[in-house]
Amino acid sequence: MKFKRTVTLAILAAVLSANLVACVAEKDPGKDQNQTYTDENGNRVTQAIDPNSDPSKEGYTNVSKTVYVRKKSTLKPVDSKEKSVTLEPPTKLECFAQSTEWYKVKYEGVEYYISRGRTTEDDIEEKTFVSCSEEMTVCVDSVSIRKYPSAENDFSTALTYAKKGEKVEVIAKSTEKKWYKVNYTDGSKKVTGFIKFGSLSEDYSKKFTNLPQEKKVYVVSENMANLRLEPIPSENGQGGGTIVGGNGVPRGTELTAVAEGNVNGVSWYKVYYKKDAGSASIECYVAKSEVSEVKPDGGYTMEELIAKYHYTRFSTEITAYPYQSSINVRETPSASGKLVESVSLPSSLTLYAYGESLSGGATWCLVKTQNGKIGFAWYDSLTMDSTGKNMSSIPLSLDHLLSVYNFTRVSMTKTAKVELKLWSEPSGDENKVVKKVAKDTSVTIVAQGKGTNGRDDYYIVEVEGTYYFALQSAFN
Repeated sequence: MKFKRTVTLAILAAVLSANLVACVAEKDPGKDQNQTYTDENGNRVTQAIDPNSDPSKEGYTNVSKTVYVRKKSTLKPVDSKEKSVTLEPPTKLECFAQSTEWYKVKYEGVEYYISRGRTTEDDIEEKTFVSCSEEMTVCVDSVSIRKYPSAENDFSTALTYAKKGEKVEVIAKSTEKKWYKVNYTDGSKKVTGFIKFGSLSEDYSKKFTNLPQEKKVYVVSENMANLRLEPIPSENGQGGGTIVGGNGVPRGTELTAVAEGNVNGVSWYKVYYKKDAGSASIECYVAKSEVSEVKPDGGYTMEELIAKYHYTRFSTEITAYPYQSSINVRETPSASGKLVESVSLPSSLTLYAYGESLSGGATWCLVKTQNGKIGFAWYDSLTMDSTGKNMSSIPLSLDHLLSVYNFTRVSMTKTAKVELKLWSEPSGDENKVVKKVAKDTSVTIVAQGKGTNGRDDYYIVEVEGTYYFALQSAFN
């Protein structure tokens, strides 16, 4: 009798213990005291859990999304008439409501509660993946090739590891730019798995074309420009080629561009960068949007600009004025060039050289303002008339004048028999008289021809290094 009583008491204790455990489990279906999981942004989060919280008393917001079981979990039914269910990862669940700590989900037609910390929203079914076929290279020291496109170690274990410099075959990419699906040969074994974005680099050589000749470009970003060892921009915290120098390089830094290409919709230069005169050049990449062929803030000398744009010097410095009222001086010979200074009458400009605009055709002059600023001004908006009222064309060169007016070169010296009027063009328009020379002055004549009216004969004369037109009848 004593033996039977002892057995009965032991069984009773076991039943009570089981019921007690069951009660606790009912209050906390599959939750730990602390849950560590990866959130929607890929960050590891540790969440403190109240083991006595009741999911039925939480406030829920309706949602519609797919989640997956992250670790083995027992789900409590929303309807107490239904039974709990235990699921293995990565079981798919349709989530239709959520609170701070809980999801309401459907599984096989039944509604359940599950802790948010025991799920993941990673794209386990590869719904966002697009097929492709390209070879890429591991660009980090070592990277996990995982079973699923998820960093959850509970179920997405590392199948193997690939080392820096090894090649993998990319067969699909997530449109969210989070994961690659790859084939990888591990010894004699072929592995198919998933690698995180930012761990692989493309064969960029196929996407770049060498420039006909090297050219200088300058950082024009307001703060720093990112020079990268790979042409990969940072995007949503994913990817991004390694930044040279850690924090980029400052505005005005000179780089040597040797090739250009397009990667992931971004236009790039391949450049060489020297930190200082004594350091070795580094081959890297910079987005075209961060550089320009023009130094920022007018950082060129007059000589550098003449050489850069292949401009022709005037035989002497010429003083000119804005035609009508004002003229814009710009960093480049283009109407879209950055404004250096707006010059208004009665201020003048000094002209040093001339040449074509960036787009070709139109003529621009390299000038210096009275404030000492250097830039470019449109030739057709300049005049030698100090009042700015009359458009007196500025002679660019003798060849220019010969070509425009079909004059013939000569070489002689003659003396003015009257006060000599010097014209900016052979038109007879008194408004085009820009200078006068005293009677009996000896003048060098370099060309001759008919005026634009078809009646008068003109000479091209050189006075103080500038070319003008003068009536032949004004000379002995």
